Amino acid sequence: PESLNVEQLYPWTDLHPILAQADFVVLSIPHTSETEGMIGKAEFAAMKQSSIFINIARGTIYNELDFIKALESGHLAGAAIDVAAKEPLPSESPLWDMPNVMRLISGATH
Repeated sequence: PESLNVEQLYPWTDLHPILAQADFVVLSIPHTSETEGMIGKAEFAAMKQSSIFINIARGTIYNELDFIKALESGHLAGAAIDVAAKEPLPSESPLWDMPNVMRLISGATH
């Protein structure tokens, strides 16, 4: 539908065109069988270099290993996450020591 507030709408099934343009990618979708693993190597590679990835959804929606590789390579400038594939985030996870990752506590607004 036409709207004064939205220039374009992209279906979640075809994210690559918008990922290449976005400075910030924010996940705030429910975990379902359709959304599980929907963000992986191809999607991180499609993201604009220097973009910021923010996940306030569920840790199972993105592939954590692919996410870590995108951060380590410098393709992603940074990230803010309040969820992980395994919660609580294991103490040996490299995400604890990455200076370009902000780890938030789920429910941090309370």
